[in-house]
Amino acid sequence: MPKPFTTPEEFEKEAVRHIETTLARSLFNCDESAAYSGTALAFRDRLVLDWNKTQQSQTFADQKRIYCELDGDLGWKGNS
Repeated sequence: MPKPFTTPEEFEKEAVRHIETTLARSLFNCDESAAYSGTALAFRDRLVLDWNKTQQSQTFADQKRIYCELDGDLGWKGNS
């Protein structure tokens, strides 16, 4: 299980790994879009792992969950 990023180099290594493997790009055809996607995928990996750990611990703890429904009428008028 990957640990959180502790240095910029660790993050860069994971982003480059995604660019080269997941997106099948190389140094010669890596554009802004590929760099952005590689960055997003590197962060997503860590978020998904943390999310799954949280869900598992909540399930094992058998905590009660409260669900709310928002009807969309919250009184906020936006920028109009």
